[in-house]
Amino acid sequence: MRSSLSLALALLAATSACAESSSTPATGGCHESVPVVVPTSSDMAPHVGELVTLGAKAASVAATGTCVARTSDFTYSWLLTSVPAGSHASLNATTVNAPSFVVDAAGTYVARVVALDAAGHAGEPAEVRIEAGNCGANSPVVGLLSSAPATPVTGDTVTLGASVTDADADATCDAHAASFEYTWSFSDLPTGSHSALNDAHVEHPSFVVDTAGSYALDLVVTDPTGRRGTASVSVDVSQASTSGTDDGGGSPSCGFSAPVAAAWKVVPGSVVDCSVPLIPTDLEGKSEIMLDAVPSSDADTLCGENQSLDYQWTLLATPIDGASSHLLSTSSRTTVLAVTSEGEYQLRLVVTDSTGRASPELVCSLYAYGLK
Repeated sequence: MRSSLSLALALLAATSACAESSSTPATGGCHESVPVVVPTSSDMAPHVGELVTLGAKAASVAATGTCVARTSDFTYSWLLTSVPAGSHASLNATTVNAPSFVVDAAGTYVARVVALDAAGHAGEPAEVRIEAGNCGANSPVVGLLSSAPATPVTGDTVTLGASVTDADADATCDAHAASFEYTWSFSDLPTGSHSALNDAHVEHPSFVVDTAGSYALDLVVTDPTGRRGTASVSVDVSQASTSGTDDGGGSPSCGFSAPVAAAWKVVPGSVVDCSVPLIPTDLEGKSEIMLDAVPSSDADTLCGENQSLDYQWTLLATPIDGASSHLLSTSSRTTVLAVTSEGEYQLRLVVTDSTGRASPELVCSLYAYGLK
């Protein structure tokens, strides 16, 4: 079987001899001509999930050296002769000039083509090898699962979160967007608990703990290709203290609890709890850091005191040359810190419930780098 190089040279010689003229008449030698074909691919190193389009260029080469080079006079017969283990790839057509297939596994794909001229003469088969890398074949990786507050007691609202990465969404691959579907579920509850998630299909669901004990949860993360990553987390809950002022209804502390301030650094990068003493934050060439106070809670929620929460953010400290840095919002649950310099920033969060009780202040410290 001729190599791709020898086939290409033969095709070049054939088309040069014919001066690329489709009007050149067929001489006696051309009645004994055989087609020569050179296969091509739209991408020789595609990623998994990519559509690859094949192609073929053919000419007739006669034993006497005379020829007719009319590509439109040829028909083709294609076959995928080899695919990687586990692949189910197939051509969308086998008798056209440019069939295609979808890469569904990393490895080597070999496509073979035979050209036939108008007289039914078949040339020698020619092959093209396509090497698909692992890009596009990766499953999401679920890293740290987090819950806040860190040491919940009965009556607290616990908010969950996860750090998810996917090599297919990195800039070096970019096979698909970094968008994921989340499915949370309880795998175990303390005896007597009736706790339920407020939404099992969001990135940061929450639930109210009604019984002391261990709450076990599972998370399944699905990427746009259907590949999945899984992780589990256990939340240990202590019994809340019953000391406090009686409200006359037999619940000594109901309605008298102050809220608890908690927050996450959300983007850029992975979600990190502000309880971490200093959060390194790669700005990735951008200039904004988003924070969310969604894990803040109020124990009075459990006893029916559905109090609303107000949030107050304050920028306490900036780097020396970052004095113009500022918060885009100071009174909403989420805020964005617009940074103008690399270095350490400190933010304060105070949460107040509808009775006027305020939480102890939470200070979130960030070290920003990678500013464009």
